[in-house]
Amino acid sequence: MHVLPGVHQNFFGAGVSPPVTLTYVSSNSSTTHTTTHTFASQSIGAQQAGRYIVVAVYSPDMTNGSVTVGGASASKIVYNGFQSLWWVSYDNANTTADIVLNCTDTSERAGIIVWQMYNGGVINVVDTGTDSWSDSNYSASATIDTEADGAAVAIASGFMYNSTTTFAPQTGLVERAEFLVEYNISLPYYMWGADDTKTDGTSTSYGCDTSGQLQNGRFLVASFR
Repeated sequence: MHVLPGVHQNFFGAGVSPPVTLTYVSSNSSTTHTTTHTFASQSIGAQQAGRYIVVAVYSPDMTNGSVTVGGASASKIVYNGFQSLWWVSYDNANTTADIVLNCTDTSERAGIIVWQMYNGGVINVVDTGTDSWSDSNYSASATIDTEADGAAVAIASGFMYNSTTTFAPQTGLVERAEFLVEYNISLPYYMWGADDTKTDGTSTSYGCDTSGQLQNGRFLVASFR
């Protein structure tokens, strides 16, 4: 189990924080060949007390990269090859912010998916999991710990051998975004995001199916409470 401490110290009842509210906000992509991808004035949602901005990132060159949201440095939650998940406490009135990816090297393409999360108190990362696709495998999944009244975020990405291939969430996830990042070597690279807005406190398998083969397919998931 991985635990990253939250920042705020407002508690609900007798030492119990309120349920986590998780909301998908926006997504975007860039095909600029650069070491710094800036998604200017990206929608991050309406202000909420004690909110966190969660950013899913696809970029081939983020091994030692960094992410900022409105100038605030985000912390990496989990990394799985070409994709990673980041978050930052962002307690101000802005509904948009520049989201900047600082890549390790020149990146040919990048994609982001943005969620807002809050509960008026402390939020922690509970657990994370990763998986990958092989050429003959049309699904990926990971089993992680969850806590009651928490939330989970899942992302996937990969080159599709067939442009009609689609992602589909397995039980427990609701799809929020699926979009083309860029064609590369005649193959389309897609990014996908889903979430579970009310986890139940059990060890839970989250996953994603595809209708066709992927190349360099990656899947990751994180739970929060």
